[in-house]
Amino acid sequence: MKRVWKVTGRAASPGIPGKHTIALLPKTVAGQKIDYVVLDHATDSRATILIVGD
Repeated sequence: MKRVWKVTGRAASPGIPGKHTIALLPKTVAGQKIDYVVLDHATDSRATILIVGD
């Protein structure tokens, strides 16, 4: 599952808490390691498409 938050630029204020929440999330679930990755699209809609399209 992917979640894209704006963490820079004019619309960053709602996304910053989401970015900080990642530090509170579990590192393992049912013995399976979970990796969380934060990607900044830098307020560039083309970058968002590349990130989500992965």
